[in-house]
Amino acid sequence: MPLNEYFEKMNKYKKKCINEDICIEHSSNKNNKYVSYCFECNRHLCKECLKTRDHINHKKNNILEIKPIKEELNLIEEIIKYFKKTIEILKNEKVNKIKELENMLNINKKKENQKIKEKIEIIKQERNEELLLNYNNYKVDIKEIKLKYEKEIKDRINKYKIEQNKIKNKYKNREEKEYIIHKLKIEQIFDKYNNHIEILKNDKKIEYLSNIKKITEIINISITYMMIIITIQ
Repeated sequence: MPLNEYFEKMNKYKKKCINEDICIEHSSNKNNKYVSYCFECNRHLCKECLKTRDHINHKKNNILEIKPIKEELNLIEEIIKYFKKTIEILKNEKVNKIKELENMLNINKKKENQKIKEKIEIIKQERNEELLLNYNNYKVDIKEIKLKYEKEIKDRINKYKIEQNKIKNKYKNREEKEYIIHKLKIEQIFDKYNNHIEILKNDKKIEYLSNIKKITEIINISITYMMIIITIQ
């Protein structure tokens, strides 16, 4: 069973009444902790329970004999601290990496925006220059045509309008093409950024160490309250 699935199922049994080491029956005025376990009655016993002598001839186990020593508990605490510190370091590295990627995204986006701005300015300038050249040619031709025929003047006017539209459409298409290229580049930048973010989100090392940390904490709790899980020998 994967550790994540185990933790989810284990949460169903995190009840105080199950994990408590205080005798409910004899704790009305003071907290009487369990000190023994009766194998015949299959229950934990406090000092008050023993005083009743109901279990005097029963097979019992003294909790103090199986209680973990301080050195063992300290060792487990050190292990938990190690995992906690390691996980915190990895999380900080992850946050810093995400910030670094976000900065790179903004820088690249800014560069691409500047590039498209410069390209569009060049296109507009070339368009205006070509339109102006066409207009000047038009004026020269009109002067010459006026000396000849009225019909030729009308034809030239129509030709001028057509050329103007062609030029405008040509540069309009160039602008649209550059915007399309710009959009694709921006999408590529976002895709690259999102891929890095996805890799960081699926950081198996943090997940693995987090699970190991949880298991270690469970072992620590289980050892402290071992009387709850004692099995009949």
